[in-house]
Amino acid sequence: RPPARLDIRKADGRGLHRVLVVANQGLDDPALCAEICRRSDRADTEAMILVPVHARPGFVTGTDDVDEDDLRPAAARLAATLDKLKGQGLKASGHVSVTEPLQATIDGLREFPANEVVLLPGRETGWNGADALIERIRAEVGLPVTIVESGDRQPAPGG
Repeated sequence: RPPARLDIRKADGRGLHRVLVVANQGLDDPALCAEICRRSDRADTEAMILVPVHARPGFVTGTDDVDEDDLRPAAARLAATLDKLKGQGLKASGHVSVTEPLQATIDGLREFPANEVVLLPGRETGWNGADALIERIRAEVGLPVTIVESGDRQPAPGG
């Protein structure tokens, strides 16, 4: 559940256009790279990619509680995405975040003050409440939030 106060700030708007991207299974979708790369046509762009890996039911959230079968593919998707973005001339970094997508978004904005947020809800769980969080980010922080729809997106059960 998002905190009562988001306690995040946006980038100052000078220099680089900073984009926080939160996605996991959809990272390999060409629509995501196209969406991020389109920003570099207008300004120098820096992207931070957060890949949320949510603990399976029965696990308590924490790195030791996430199956390596979830972490390895997420890390591989992240590496491939970073390579694509860097190949397009963008400054890009990122990491796997052992948390739900919505908490990863809040944590990411605290770590990486951005000019905008790009989300690609995938097939993984944890996206319930995304619309409410998006509206809070827009209203409280004044950041634009873009949802990229994956061509092969299938909603996760309960997510």
